[in-house]
Amino acid sequence: MKFEKILKQFPVTLLILITLGVFCVTLITETAQNQLTTSEYILEFLYNVIVMALLSVALISYMDRGDNKSMLFLIGSMFIFFSEMLQLAYYYVAELQHLAVIYSVFLVLAFVFFYLQSNLKHQEVQDFDFLDSNFKA
Repeated sequence: MKFEKILKQFPVTLLILITLGVFCVTLITETAQNQLTTSEYILEFLYNVIVMALLSVALISYMDRGDNKSMLFLIGSMFIFFSEMLQLAYYYVAELQHLAVIYSVFLVLAFVFFYLQSNLKHQEVQDFDFLDSNFKA
């Protein structure tokens, strides 16, 4: 991806993603703040930033390319994100065995989608121009 092209093409989307990312990371990390030491809190915060950045890059990549490879990357990133949210709920809210099973399944599914996307090549998406100037009515 070319950063300048993405910045020109999706400025509002990037602003929204950054705002939502900051909100989600601070909200998620503050959930565990009382149970973590300072170094653990910093590590948890950095980890959540990386997961949110992964999800944001996957979304921008899909919006830019729109092919199957980027869609599988986005789906895998979403499974990672939701797995981490359920894991946070399991560790810091309620230790329900159902949550542990679901976040484990989501994590496995994420890596399945990452594996599937790694076997694909990026494809050129055809732009169908329905207002073609060669069309004679």
